[in-house]
Amino acid sequence: MAAGQSVVIAGQTATPLDGHHRFRRSKWLLHLPALAVGLLHRDGRPQRKHPDRTETANALLAAEQPEQAVDELHHGVFTSLQKNMTNGVLVNRLLYYISTQKINFSIYLDTMNDNQEPKSPQTKLRVGILCGGKSAEHEISLQSAKNVLQAIDKQRFEPVLIGIDKQGIWHINHNEDLLDEAVLTSQTNDTRGTLLPNDQALDVIFPVLHGPLGEDGATQGYLELINIPYVGSGVLGSAIGMDKDVMKRLLRDADIAITDFEVVTAADLDSLQADDVVKKLGLPLFVKPANMGSSVGVSKVDSADALKTAIQEALHFDLKVLIEKAVVGDEIECAVLGNTNPRASVIGRIIPKQGNFYSYKVKYIDEDGAALEIPANIPQELAERAQATALHTFKVLACEGMARVDMFARQDGTILVNEVNTIPGFTKISMYPKLWEASSLSYTELITQLITLALERFEARQKLQTNYQQT
Repeated sequence: MAAGQSVVIAGQTATPLDGHHRFRRSKWLLHLPALAVGLLHRDGRPQRKHPDRTETANALLAAEQPEQAVDELHHGVFTSLQKNMTNGVLVNRLLYYISTQKINFSIYLDTMNDNQEPKSPQTKLRVGILCGGKSAEHEISLQSAKNVLQAIDKQRFEPVLIGIDKQGIWHINHNEDLLDEAVLTSQTNDTRGTLLPNDQALDVIFPVLHGPLGEDGATQGYLELINIPYVGSGVLGSAIGMDKDVMKRLLRDADIAITDFEVVTAADLDSLQADDVVKKLGLPLFVKPANMGSSVGVSKVDSADALKTAIQEALHFDLKVLIEKAVVGDEIECAVLGNTNPRASVIGRIIPKQGNFYSYKVKYIDEDGAALEIPANIPQELAERAQATALHTFKVLACEGMARVDMFARQDGTILVNEVNTIPGFTKISMYPKLWEASSLSYTELITQLITLALERFEARQKLQTNYQQT
């Protein structure tokens, strides 16, 4: 596809993007460290004093006393703004308190010389909402992105929609027109993807990509290479969470109870003995692609004769297929939020109607296909164990930022982990945001906290050494 060639998205013309994206912090973030070390008097004029008080301010923030920390910072200053950027811990804490409105004050910065009046920048963090993708879950991604766009706090953030069509071509649009169609389309047969240009500077990426090449570590690896913060798990956690085979093996090694399963590939079909599988796992069985979500390609098998057909259906979406033993019990879910110190939401329960399993149609199309009971009407002791299991699972699988942990609660009280979703759905009927709303965290505030977590992780990783000298 030639550079600048236009495509039609939702009836409008847009230009695919060429070149390589380069990360730059917004002006607001560049000035935040200056505030963090007290560049300002209360009247907004700059000072030239020694920064001895930053440690005290750090301690005050750690003690949940942000206003006192700001008072302390107004008395100390670094003389170099670039030197200020090294105080990342303090910057991250202030960013959190500002973004969550726990500090209520105006930011005035003198970007001119001392003889001029200061001016107050209103630069917002530019958040790239990445959606679409080369996946069978493309359409769900667009639904999720639309809801994130509607809920994001536009007083703090400037959202920039970035769509990836099913041919891998990237498109950018600043409004919701990009999401009007069910699928992003391109007027070209060229399957070579294009990247963001140099002049499309973004502060953080919010990936709302579901399925392969979106939440399996591929996109996360690219974002790591171009050195830009992004929401959600890193490369390792994303890859583990996507591959249900690897995920279940790790959980089993960590003594976390899982459902019994077998793994097959296309090469195994000719020699597969369906009767032997049924004898080992019983009936019914659930057959699913190992690297797919949203119940795409999932079949419920009630007889040995139907097993190979279900496997062939799943092989349309992945090269590896899971055959799982059915579990009798409640299907429960828990939302997890955080990096090194994650926290768990209330527990929710899914009650499919008419004996259906939680299929793609029930999840995203038929709003009456299942009842979502939030919080779940289960004993408190069981709910607490489910939360503890979700947090343990989150850590074992190297998740970061967010994840939804899906579990089964059997009648005898045992809890089995079914799977983890590292980029859970954000549609209007999705469990992840609903669970946090029931936990007193609004959709808008959830997005703000996810962005804050992304920036915190990025800042921590920037401190890692990239040069080594043996002493």
